Amino acid sequence: EQKLPYKEQQSKLRSSYEKEMEKYRASLAEWKRQITCAQHLPHHGVNQVGKEPMKPKRFPTSYSLFCADAKTKAHIREELSGKTLSERSQILSKLWESMNEEQKLPYK
Repeated sequence: EQKLPYKEQQSKLRSSYEKEMEKYRASLAEWKRQITCAQHLPHHGVNQVGKEPMKPKRFPTSYSLFCADAKTKAHIREELSGKTLSERSQILSKLWESMNEEQKLPYK
């Protein structure tokens, strides 16, 4: 089935995400303690106190998987070459929107 490689990829990414989230949750108490201490310090320049440095990234969406797959196809790669990031995003977005649900199914 067409979906199988994407489902396997997504399940691997989801499991690694969940493992990282467990580590993150364990370190969250320590981070909150550091935040509390850091809030009492004077601020210099850009303050990164509110960011959570250990938080893992989420697993990719269907659209993200589509974009990664589309960039490997020769005819789309030719269309995207020489374009700015904004133009590439618009092209990929239009391709995604033009697809019907049946065509999007392998990425879900």
